[in-house]
Amino acid sequence: MAKALRTAAFVVGAAALVATGVGALAGAGALGAAAVGATGTVAGISTASIASFGAIAGAASGALSLVTAATAPRGTVGGNATSFKIDKEAGIPVVFGRTSVGGNVVHRQVSENPTGKMKNQLESWVTVLSLGPVKSVGPLVVDKTTTVSFTPGGVATGFYAGNMWLQTQLGACPEPAALQPPFGPIPGWSASSKLSGLAADFWSLDFDSKGIKYPNGVPQRGRVVEGMFVYDARQDSTYPGGSGSCRLGDETSYVYSENPGPHAVTWAYGRYQNGVRMAGGEMRASGIDLQPFVEWSNVCDANGWKVGGQVYTDSDDAYDILKMICQAGSAEPLTIGAQLSVVYSAPRVSIGTLTSADVCGDLDVPAAVSKRLRRNTIVPKVRLESHGWEMVPLEPVSVTDYVTLDGGRRSKEITYPLVQDADQGAMLAMYDMLNARELDGIIVPAKAYALGYRPGDCLTLDMPEANLIGREVIVREREIDVGTMGVTFTCRTEDRAKHDYALGKTGTPPPTPDLSNPGIDRTAPSANDWSAVGARLMANGVAIPALVVIGSPISLTADEVFDYRPFIAGAAPDVNWLGSSFEPATLTRKEITSVTSDTQYEVGVRYRIRGALSERLILGPVTTGEYEGVKGEDGTDGFIADSDVPVFVIESYSNGTPKPSWTGGTGVIRLTKGGGAVTDGVTYSIGVQENIASLTLDGARFNFAGLTADAGSFVVNAIYQGVAYSRVITVKRVRDGSAAFRSAANFSGESNTASGGGNTTVPQGRTVTVAGSATYYAPQPGANHTTTAVGVLTLYWRNATDNGPLNYLGEVQGSTARSVNSSSNPSEPEVDASPGQVAASFTFTSPSPDKQIEYRADFRSSGAPAASINGIVALELTS
Repeated sequence: MAKALRTAAFVVGAAALVATGVGALAGAGALGAAAVGATGTVAGISTASIASFGAIAGAASGALSLVTAATAPRGTVGGNATSFKIDKEAGIPVVFGRTSVGGNVVHRQVSENPTGKMKNQLESWVTVLSLGPVKSVGPLVVDKTTTVSFTPGGVATGFYAGNMWLQTQLGACPEPAALQPPFGPIPGWSASSKLSGLAADFWSLDFDSKGIKYPNGVPQRGRVVEGMFVYDARQDSTYPGGSGSCRLGDETSYVYSENPGPHAVTWAYGRYQNGVRMAGGEMRASGIDLQPFVEWSNVCDANGWKVGGQVYTDSDDAYDILKMICQAGSAEPLTIGAQLSVVYSAPRVSIGTLTSADVCGDLDVPAAVSKRLRRNTIVPKVRLESHGWEMVPLEPVSVTDYVTLDGGRRSKEITYPLVQDADQGAMLAMYDMLNARELDGIIVPAKAYALGYRPGDCLTLDMPEANLIGREVIVREREIDVGTMGVTFTCRTEDRAKHDYALGKTGTPPPTPDLSNPGIDRTAPSANDWSAVGARLMANGVAIPALVVIGSPISLTADEVFDYRPFIAGAAPDVNWLGSSFEPATLTRKEITSVTSDTQYEVGVRYRIRGALSERLILGPVTTGEYEGVKGEDGTDGFIADSDVPVFVIESYSNGTPKPSWTGGTGVIRLTKGGGAVTDGVTYSIGVQENIASLTLDGARFNFAGLTADAGSFVVNAIYQGVAYSRVITVKRVRDGSAAFRSAANFSGESNTASGGGNTTVPQGRTVTVAGSATYYAPQPGANHTTTAVGVLTLYWRNATDNGPLNYLGEVQGSTARSVNSSSNPSEPEVDASPGQVAASFTFTSPSPDKQIEYRADFRSSGAPAASINGIVALELTS
């Protein structure tokens, strides 16, 4: 042995290794001036005035803004976690998830082996592996290749038998006994030398005189540790939606997890032993916004993202450690008021729209991300078990389209200190690249009513003057101007397509965002959305040929354009088209009746977006149906009464007096044979009439003044070539306030869904509007918790007379309802609740003839359940 190993006891950082029940290094590594340097800053706040996460949150409460460092986390500076080392400045090691560690030596002693032949040939090492308690400590591996087995008493077997001893503790607080040397007390270490609250081992080596066992001196050692337990709100029955006995602040109830979300929450709250904070932040439970952390945890589970590695309480800045944990799940910590929250990479749903009318100042929008700043290649560095748990660079993550756009490769290396999976590292690198290419720093000064939006929310900006048209963004900062009661948002664009690409679900990268006008998508409507059939429409016993086009409602701000043409094989795509109509985007059924019977037609469907027409989707050919008469021959024969108004409905005041729009009813009796009207040899007459006032017949034209009651009818007749035809004409009066013109129904609920509706008779061929609205609240949160809910309202109608199917009209997502319980006493809640609201309105054309129409509104909660739902749905004729 070298002379240095035969000296007196060498003690490193062991001054407090006594039976305190707390641990050797209690109090080391708090977030504050000591952790980051007396003159450093965190997000612009002097560290001289910051002592904990709580202080950071308090300092940021006035600004209500996103507080993150300008750069990515610098990574652990405590050295290589796999090294077996002596560093009294490192502080306490902390293991997250599962990783291999060498350990930090806190006591080293040379002593006598009673069975040995040399003096001072036994050397012992007391090594701290992690703050405890930890889930497990794996076998001892020396020189990265050899796993040493030990008896239950800690005596090595096999090659190292008689020359190696090992005792291990998981870090209970307090530990029942100190780790003991193999041959009794040694200088500086006794039964009172407990390492309570620390996962550690006592490793002893006997250096044989021939140097067979340790030819190169002390071997490199490592142990795989499954690290500290954490608080997971999803396993806490006091958290809305949680289930289990896990409780924040009660470390005995914590669970083992490799998910970054629970580790971030637990680290921010702090790691405590006997009431003393040993590591992490010092956030109160009320200072942590748990809901986004829970949502992020679910995203990490879905993506298979884990956190794993070791940090040190003194060498590593505690807020930087929080950023490292978040980085492992593609997230960033942020503060909203006095609460710590998180924003993470995942597909989002826009919860609101800000338009030009909502702006109360000057917009500041970057045109594009500078080529100098954006990257098209990232080299991720992660720790891999397959490479001896060392940090290694992965294959570069690069996007060929971006390299071409940027005029060459622009690369950057990013270290992910707490990531231990190559696939995860590649996904995180891709997310970092795509997020960095988004337009950041969009400044939107909004009016006071936009205060409800918070950092992390996804919004839609519709401000054509800034070329922001339907552009989704993520709010990253929010600042309140008390003088004007306005709010200024700092936003970053959000491209939904990047998520599937970053997670490997699609091979098409999203375009690099900029403010250039992307132009209008003029591609033809999808054939999956539209179909056409030839049909024969029935009305009052008469059938006429028609083309019927069926489609799905579109989400575009667009019109639907329909046209048709007789089918000619080989005709050019743009010739012979006959215009039909422009319709709103909510139309799902179009009937074209200006066609001949038993004829082949093609139907065209286009969209008109901001005045520009898309390409035409050509459907068909399809064959129309044939005419069918009443009391006449089948085929093209028919007998109908063409009226000058769609339906004989006399709109009246509530007292029955007709409105000025009623000037009498008139119509023409028409008999058709072979597809043409018969004008010669036909005799017309009026038959039985009921409650009809002043009915006359002039040739084929009839006229009547009105009704003597609220409903009436009369019969028109025709005789041609000995065949009699007849038709019943009905008339009704509809008074103001009657069900035919308006109907409404209320609905309510105390759970996640609510429905309501009604039914009423509606005249044919009218424009019908179904409108609904609802107010809802988030469920009452537990102590020091916040709950939210977002409502979605969907409207439907159906033809109840014919027992028709339910027709979807559309749906609208409402604002966010929030309930904040600022009380820490579960029995005395102090809830501040702001309701969410949603309103929707859609139109359709009523079928013919008059039908009983059923209308309905369905409310559901998107995400967290809603509570106390109250709404109304109404139907009315609008034209």
